[in-house]
Amino acid sequence: MPPSTPPTTLTPAAPAPAASTTAASTTAAPTTAAPAPVATMTAPASPDEAARPLALALVVGSVRAGRLGPAVAGWFAGHARDRDDVHLDVLDLAAFPLPSDMAAVPGTPPERLVRELGERLAAADGFVVVTPEYNHSYPAALKNVIDTYREEWFAKPVGFVSYGGVSGGLRAVEHLRAVFAEQHAVTVRDGVSFHGPSAADFAADGPAGRGSPASAAALRWAVDEGARRRLPVTAALVWDAVGEPPAVFDQADGADRVGLERAARRVLADTVAAVRVPDPAVLVTERVAEGSPVPELLGIATGARLVVVGERGPGALHRLVAGSVCQGVVHHAPLPVVVVRGGTDRSGQSAGTADAADAAGPATTSVDERPVVVGVDGSAGSLRALRWAVEAAAVRKTAVRAVHAWHLDVPAYPGIYADFGSALAEQAQRTLDDAVNTIIAEHGGGLPVQLVKETVADGAARALLRGAADAQLLVVGSRGHGGFAELLLGSVSHQCVAHAPCPVAVIR
Repeated sequence: MPPSTPPTTLTPAAPAPAASTTAASTTAAPTTAAPAPVATMTAPASPDEAARPLALALVVGSVRAGRLGPAVAGWFAGHARDRDDVHLDVLDLAAFPLPSDMAAVPGTPPERLVRELGERLAAADGFVVVTPEYNHSYPAALKNVIDTYREEWFAKPVGFVSYGGVSGGLRAVEHLRAVFAEQHAVTVRDGVSFHGPSAADFAADGPAGRGSPASAAALRWAVDEGARRRLPVTAALVWDAVGEPPAVFDQADGADRVGLERAARRVLADTVAAVRVPDPAVLVTERVAEGSPVPELLGIATGARLVVVGERGPGALHRLVAGSVCQGVVHHAPLPVVVVRGGTDRSGQSAGTADAADAAGPATTSVDERPVVVGVDGSAGSLRALRWAVEAAAVRKTAVRAVHAWHLDVPAYPGIYADFGSALAEQAQRTLDDAVNTIIAEHGGGLPVQLVKETVADGAARALLRGAADAQLLVVGSRGHGGFAELLLGSVSHQCVAHAPCPVAVIR
């Protein structure tokens, strides 16, 4: 969620201070119940499973405070994601502060970032680079990333979307063509350039970040979760001195820090006031802070059980989760993160959608019978996701649907691969059975909720997004095994966060 939206944090005892966008922390107490039945079903292969979409990585090159890059990238992402033949992965370099000497020490956060970004670049079939023009050239962060990797760029097409003043960033693009040629990448002759743009040019309903229901939706979800788990909530908003969030600067009496802090407190108070607390036992504490949203929020979430963030604001930019506070929190939080999209979930108030009823009076948490869907691939990360999904379903008194997706790219002679496909299907079922049996054993031989197992012959992201269509919550692991059943943050998890119609929990 952008820095313009207040955050929420749920803590186990006294409310921890929070800051940034909507964050929440939660704990599920151990739940005991009679063993519930476990059902199994196998979905048939989709007719177009052999038609793999183009894996396109959208690289946002600017990392400056107050940058326009996410807005420009959001415009492109809005068009690309309307196409069924494109699988888009947005790589905001602000979320990957790579070491400038390209010598990350093993076991350190930079080493993890270098490895993760390399995996995502290697998985791409091609790239679109969004770049501004700084002093007649492109940003240093973009050069650092290009030089850090090599084989990941080989023999792949690179297109450009540039922006700037009179030149529209075209001089930066010409410099990049020569650099990418040294990495054996093939640059596309035609490109898109924006001359003298502003953030308002890329929002359908006004400047980006204003009027978004994301903050209220995330706070509504966090408050409901706090009511279920009997935990307090901390709603937080972070502002900075370079114009974020715009709502704070619009309401400020003056440009000094005292005036901006007063305005930030008013913005946060108005957001909290619009979301009625459904249970007197849920304590909502407000916290305003100045600084960089992601570090501030993660610092405040220390000791919390869950962070809840809302996705980006109105217009095409709402599709760009990457590059926002939301992406930063999802990538760097050491605890579970729930991403809530404002105004799209069909479950209404019980699943985190704030509407006019919030302002009318105290809300009640209704029972939502839709299942909790979780992606399982047998990795340690997906086991943690399955464990968390069972707890989440237990407090909601609903069922869990565990989905394992497997995929086989069939070439021109599919008959040769028939036996191989059958073996993969059997392996997928065994993987899912083993994961579920592990969780059942942890619960003493029975689960507190009904669990349905489903193996799907399709790509993981498509399978999970279809499952999310009638779910109240989608749960994914931050990393998976990769290959045919990957649940890798930035590919499957990223696509689920960007496109799922229900809230998405990313579990580490």
